[in-house]
Amino acid sequence: MEKEKLKVKYNSGHGAILCSGCSVILKVGFEYTDEELKYSRGEIDYLPPQYCEQCVLKYTKQQ
Repeated sequence: MEKEKLKVKYNSGHGAILCSGCSVILKVGFEYTDEELKYSRGEIDYLPPQYCEQCVLKYTKQQ
C-alpha cells in the first residue's frame, strides 16, 4: 500500500495544493514553501498530506 502524500494538481499550468481529504484548494503556487515548490517540480519524492480545517475537525472527532 502506497503511503498517502501531498496532493498537487495543475490547471492551465498553475499549481494548487489540495486537501487530501476533500480536495478543496489549500494553496496556490505563489503561496508554496520552498519544499512544496520542489515537490511540485518532482525534485523531492514525498511530502506529508495536508488537510483543510473541516477535515481535521472531522477526522479528530472520529478518533
